[in-house]
Amino acid sequence: MTSDTPNDNSAALSEAILLDCCISVFLENGYGNTTLADIAAKTNVDVATLEERYGTKEALFRLAVDREATVARQPLPGSVPTFNTALEAIQFAMERRKYVMQNTVLADICRVIALESEQYPEIADIFRTNDGREQMQAVGELTLSAWIEQGLFRPCNVSFAVRQLYGLINQAFLFEPRTIGHEIDDLDAYLQDCCEWFVERYGAPAKSL
Repeated sequence: MTSDTPNDNSAALSEAILLDCCISVFLENGYGNTTLADIAAKTNVDVATLEERYGTKEALFRLAVDREATVARQPLPGSVPTFNTALEAIQFAMERRKYVMQNTVLADICRVIALESEQYPEIADIFRTNDGREQMQAVGELTLSAWIEQGLFRPCNVSFAVRQLYGLINQAFLFEPRTIGHEIDDLDAYLQDCCEWFVERYGAPAKSL
């Protein structure tokens, strides 16, 4: 008789369940203090099986980051919605980003990387080489480019503009509000301010109907 639960100690363990367990261990212990033995204990899969399937804890961390970053890669360029105003467009982008950061553990993973990247530089590289941050930046650039073509935003240095916007958002979600010099009492109001600032800086003049 076979079992599909995490306790069957076999290679049939669902990878989704395995990655859920891995994430919980990394978030609890940090990257540096986590070992394959810790992950094995959490999943009830022996270390030898983990090594055979994945090799190292770094490989597992890469998979975990990749899975969480997948949500942030949407919508794809072909599905960029059309809006009537630049403010509506950027509010849509901000709400989507807010959803990603609040409904996945991506922000928590980013904190692990931010806190430990100096001691373990390979984990800072994981977020880039694993299609995470670079892919999110690319999607943001393609989205903004599409809105420029729609006449909602002025032609600009798209890469720089997206980095500016993501920097403002990340200050709220990733690195805590200390970095902007004061506490963020109302997240929605802060994000709205970010939207209005971005539209004032990059938005095209409103079209007459």
